[in-house]
Amino acid sequence: MLLRIFAIFAIVASAIAGCSKLTAANYQQVKAGMDIQQVHDILGEPTECILIDETKQCVWGDSHKNIKIAFVNNKATLTAQTNIQ
Repeated sequence: MLLRIFAIFAIVASAIAGCSKLTAANYQQVKAGMDIQQVHDILGEPTECILIDETKQCVWGDSHKNIKIAFVNNKATLTAQTNIQ
């Protein structure tokens, strides 16, 4: 039972830690031309990425609070955010 409680706590803690990178300060650090690894260093691993033609579109967060970045040739080109403070 104690192990189960610890496992649940670990999952919740990691989810909260992942969201903590979704800040205005981190969003402002992301600049056009950064490579994908530089963006990952700032924001962590994306929640989801899709490839459309030559463009990789990645999202950090969910439908209520997110950062979206488009990459062409592994370089950031367009950025957008929703409810990032």
